[in-house]
Amino acid sequence: MINVIIQRGEDCLGSDFYNWIFDDNVFNIIVDNDLKQILLDNSIIIYSTQNKNINKDMLDYLRKFKKYALFHIADESNKHDLSHYNNAKIVYRNFYWNNINAKIIPLGPEKGIMNKSNCIKPANERKYMWSFAGQFKHDRKQMTNDLLNIKPNYIHQTLGFVHPTQLPKKDLINLYSDSIFCPCPIGSINIECYRLYECLEWGCIPVVKDYENIYYTI
Repeated sequence: MINVIIQRGEDCLGSDFYNWIFDDNVFNIIVDNDLKQILLDNSIIIYSTQNKNINKDMLDYLRKFKKYALFHIADESNKHDLSHYNNAKIVYRNFYWNNINAKIIPLGPEKGIMNKSNCIKPANERKYMWSFAGQFKHDRKQMTNDLLNIKPNYIHQTLGFVHPTQLPKKDLINLYSDSIFCPCPIGSINIECYRLYECLEWGCIPVVKDYENIYYTI
């Protein structure tokens, strides 16, 4: 039995995906948001932070383990202090950067969008040739403009990430389920974003760009 100690639980945007990864009888899931769990060596420790520096309580917690694997969620910008990686036997993380020594695990879909029913609508029953829902930044406007002549299509513009203009998750699922293709340009900073995996979950084919020949080649 492999213990998986989760420092940040159901409020994490990727919680559905990592729960799916560890949904196996060989894993024992332990949620320990307060860092009070009895120490269990040879565990996989999942943590997430939006801060550049890992907080002191988490560092002190990790120092108590003799052997552990680390699963670092977040750090899209590659600006976090990663010196604590050296203490882990192996490190897993989201977001590929070529200067980081870690095993990369795909970002997966955002919480609430996984296709738990495994039900996929056939392409000939879908309403749109392609659709896009999201914020226009980087090259997203150009990418959608290049596809405008391919109809029928649907575009829903939002004004930010986790913003009131964002489609409710049920509506977003319905949109992907009714679209054959979806343009999936770069995320906020990294090439990887939730959209790619959310499309795939619902049988919508992502259209991607090759960013310096590193797009999902890992």
